[in-house]
Amino acid sequence: MSNYKQFKIERLDPISPTLCAAKWLMSDFYLHTGSTSSCHLPTPDKIDLDLVEQNINYFNNTKEKIEQRRLMLEGKQPDKCSNCWQVENNNVNAVSERILYSHMFKNYDFTKFNLNIDQIPYQINVSFDILCNFTCSYCDASESTSWRTDLIQNGPYKNIHNDDRKTYQRLGKNESVDNYDYVSDKFFEYVVYCLPKLKKINCLGGEPLISPNFWKFVDKLVLHDTSELTLHVVTNLSNEKNLKKVLKYKNKFKNIEIVASIDNVGTSAEFLRKGLNWAEFEKNIIDILGKNNIDTDLIATLPGIALDKITHFLDWYIQLNQQYPHITLKLFRLRHPNFQAIQALPKELKIKYKLDIEQWIEKNADNIHSILVEQIKNVITVLNPMIDTYENIDINLLQQDAKVFYKEYAKRHNFNLNLIFSQQLCDWINN
Repeated sequence: MSNYKQFKIERLDPISPTLCAAKWLMSDFYLHTGSTSSCHLPTPDKIDLDLVEQNINYFNNTKEKIEQRRLMLEGKQPDKCSNCWQVENNNVNAVSERILYSHMFKNYDFTKFNLNIDQIPYQINVSFDILCNFTCSYCDASESTSWRTDLIQNGPYKNIHNDDRKTYQRLGKNESVDNYDYVSDKFFEYVVYCLPKLKKINCLGGEPLISPNFWKFVDKLVLHDTSELTLHVVTNLSNEKNLKKVLKYKNKFKNIEIVASIDNVGTSAEFLRKGLNWAEFEKNIIDILGKNNIDTDLIATLPGIALDKITHFLDWYIQLNQQYPHITLKLFRLRHPNFQAIQALPKELKIKYKLDIEQWIEKNADNIHSILVEQIKNVITVLNPMIDTYENIDINLLQQDAKVFYKEYAKRHNFNLNLIFSQQLCDWINN
């Protein structure tokens, strides 16, 4: 039995079979939309600013979060947490993200969890705005200014019919909302309020290192006592100058950690993350690990198409980890847009990728950290061709949307799919 499974049985199940400690101890904030969630997987809730005026605790503890906590304490599965239930309900032995996230807070007494509004998180994740110099294939205009520019210049994607969110037919929300400064100020007030218990701030994007809002926040934050706080920055590593700049704050915090977003290797990485220069990325990651000796994670978002070269990516990570043992990799399955998700792949590709990954993990499980092992197993679970994730949508229609999208995305950015991906994947897209 894995340590995570034992942890679930001994620490979570006695309180509730659906408990997730992140729902209490971790908070995500999206300042440009004035919304919050407990991790990056659920759809965020709007922050009720009228309630925040009455009590700063409402900035995090929304009525929706409290309701989700209530359901968990009652042993029920909140709908917003479907990413974890999808894995657990199809594999009773699965170690889903809720278990992995809960394990991060294993030293906390979970029996103290309640429905009060004064719950203070141990970790805050924050996206200041959507300023970004990449146009990642699975991102959109609500998360990236580069995507907004593309849609303004080239128009919306056409003939995508089964995406309720209309991801590539709209511009999304602009970061310069009327009350952005107010939301940002309230967020800073809440962070300062939480500082006595807060352990980590995880800064997300867009790309935070090119965001004036990120630098403004850090400069204000270090005026307070941050000696027990870890600053965690998620970056695409494209701006070497600002990367060096943030590392100069190291003596202001307990620690600075860099998280590099990367989903594949070589040309397939450059396709998935348009704007990436693979050679520059490798140079920068080695500089961080070698010259600066900074704690570093790699974080990958996996649309279905990423699995075409996933074993190459994992091989590259193992080689890097052998040279720099303090680097880790975490994998997260893409949920939206649904036509890009792993579950939307055709049966023949699911079978192929499932076999490839099973063979890889059988050979390499002892060479990677336990969290990565469990996340790879969850990918294998989702690749089961018998799992019907989209009960109300014809999967063939989703696949048609995927084909339309990838051909148009490749055309707009001058990619030749046949030079990047396997013949089997290209034949499917071009069919």
